Amino acid sequence: MEKRAKSELTSTQILETLNLYLTGLLDLVWPTSEEKLPINTIIGFLIVFLRGKFPLQSYVLSTALLAKLSMYPNLRKSWKKEIFELLLESSFFHFPSECLKDWMTVFDHLFSDKATFGEFLGE
Repeated sequence: MEKRAKSELTSTQILETLNLYLTGLLDLVWPTSEEKLPINTIIGFLIVFLRGKFPLQSYVLSTALLAKLSMYPNLRKSWKKEIFELLLESSFFHFPSECLKDWMTVFDHLFSDKATFGEFLGE
């Protein structure tokens, strides 16, 4: 039991750190870097927290970070498919109310063009 609590504390600390520094780091690195950033790994990490049975704090932090990342149009391809899959799960709509603002930001950026909305309706 102690090991699980320590793991949850560590994951919460990681999410808090990513929330604080990742978008600033992307602003510094993205325009000058020709290499692909490890953003898919970070998105995969967030999706695990959004789907799993983790503490509420981890879900809230993951949603906030996803909302920040959704503001970068060039990263959209990295998270669009996973969010579509998440939206199609019946358990998705049981998220905490404090995450509504962040999900609205994600949806706003996700469905900013008609093609994406049509693609979602096709699924």
